[in-house]
Order: sequence, then structure tokens, then C-alpha cells
Amino acid sequence: MTFGVAQQTRSLAVLAVLGASLATALSLAADRPPASPPRAASQSANVPPRWLQGHSDKKGICLGGGEGGRTWGQTIRLLHAWWVYDWGLHPAGAIPKGVHYIPMVWGHAGEETGDTTWLTDKFKKHIYEYLLTFNEPDNSTQSNMPVKTALKLWPQLQSTGMIIGSPACVHPGGLWMRQFMQAAARLRYRVNFVCVHWYGPPDPAQFLGEIAATYRLYHRPIWITEFAVADWGASRQRPNAYSQAAVVGFLRVVIPVLDRLGYVQCYAWYPYGGTSRFTALGCSGLFDKKGNLTAVGRAYARY
Repeated sequence: MTFGVAQQTRSLAVLAVLGASLATALSLAADRPPASPPRAASQSANVPPRWLQGHSDKKGICLGGGEGGRTWGQTIRLLHAWWVYDWGLHPAGAIPKGVHYIPMVWGHAGEETGDTTWLTDKFKKHIYEYLLTFNEPDNSTQSNMPVKTALKLWPQLQSTGMIIGSPACVHPGGLWMRQFMQAAARLRYRVNFVCVHWYGPPDPAQFLGEIAATYRLYHRPIWITEFAVADWGASRQRPNAYSQAAVVGFLRVVIPVLDRLGYVQCYAWYPYGGTSRFTALGCSGLFDKKGNLTAVGRAYARY
């Protein structure tokens, strides 16, 4: 996407009333030429299907299966997502035409040699081009991986020839990620883009400010591979402080900005919050108990 100087100036003036962090995030777009969203080599010259036309080609979804009796592919279509991943190497179902599936090496299971051989073959056949790596290695309940282990495995991932994303940390500016990126630079390892997870209040200035700070720290294209509004103090005793209406308002501000930021290559909402007022992500779920789109789901699908 291109973002002209006049359009950027107008947007900066509008965003100034929302906070300096928003203006800073948008102004950084000029630091880097706009990055193209992922495309499979076999799809790059094709006209997108009608159900994707008019929707943001940066928008994706992290989705482990279908919802509401729908198949995985039908659920992707419902959200008008251009790309999808499911935290694994193999798609959870048939990939809709025009959608790009991104495989992930989730953690260290001792199977990396076989995985990288398989991924190399897929890359050479132009089936997969991008690779996500190590889900929340700084989280003891996720891949929980020491920096030295990630660095030891990295040459195998590089050998696939694929375009590789950084580990997706809980804290992209935290010690784990900074140590990894510093060591990768020293060892001349290839990290093509930085993956970000973000969960916080429905505050556009805070969110976009943190994305801008991550870009300033690493100067790589950004993939926001999980994000949602969350109230981590929510419980039966203290319901979620944020409503779905507040989250819809958050999306209406941040998605147009993400679509204009040259250094943000892709983004994917975390869909599994449900609708309970007593859970941290109950304000952010894209689906209700029957698998139908919530107000947040309808808002996300609109872009």
C-alpha cells in the first residue's frame, strides 16, 4: 500500500487529538517503504476471490478450527481473512482459494530436522513462503524456551530458505527478545520480520505506541500475530471492565492506522475470548457460543 505525504499529514492531525503515541506510530511509516502482505508465489498474479475484494490484505486470523458447525475454511471466509495460521505446520482444513497459510514451528519438540526438510520441500514447490517460529518462548505455559536453545535451532530454520519471523514473545521489548535479537545480529542470523503479541486495554494510543516502540527497537517489519483487548483482573467477583462496544471502538481506530503503517506487514486478532463478562478476553471474542459472529467479530470482518 502507498501512503502519500498529504494523506499522512491529515491523518497525523486527526490522531493528535487521541494522543502523541498515535501520531508517533503513524509518522514512523515514512521511515520504511510499505511492506507487502504475504502472498504465495502461485497466487501473486491472481485476482483475489470476490469475498476478499474490498477487505484489508494485511488482515489475518489465528484459527485452530471451524466455528458454529462451519468448516475451518468457511470460518476464514466469514472473517474475510487474507491469511491464516493455526500454531502448527499443517492447515486445520482446506485452505480457501486466495488465502495464504503460514506454518509455524511452535516450540522445541526434537523434530526440527524432519520439520525443516519438509518445509524446505514446500518452499521449493512454492507452496509455503513464510515461517512463524516459537510461540511465547518467554512464557512458562507456552513454548518456554531458553534463548540459547532458540539460537541453536535457528540455523535449521534458516536452511529452509523461507522468510522467517522472530519468536513471538509475550513481551516483544523484554529481556528474552532483546537477548535473542542481539545474539542473532552478532551471529549474522536472518530474522526477516518481528512477531508481536499484544493484550491490553482498549487504548489506541497505548497499543500503537507499543507497536511503534517495537519497530524502533528492531527495525524489522512487524507482524502482529496475536492481539486483543484483555482485562486480566476479570473474575466472577469483578466482571470484565471492558464491553464489546469498547472493543469495537478500539478496532475502528486502530485497524485503519495499521493498514496505513508501512512497517506493519500483517495483523491477526486472537478470536477465542467468547462473550463471558467474567473472563479476561470475554470482551474480545469474535464468536458466541453458537459460533456466530459477535459485535467484535462483525467489526473485524468488515475490514
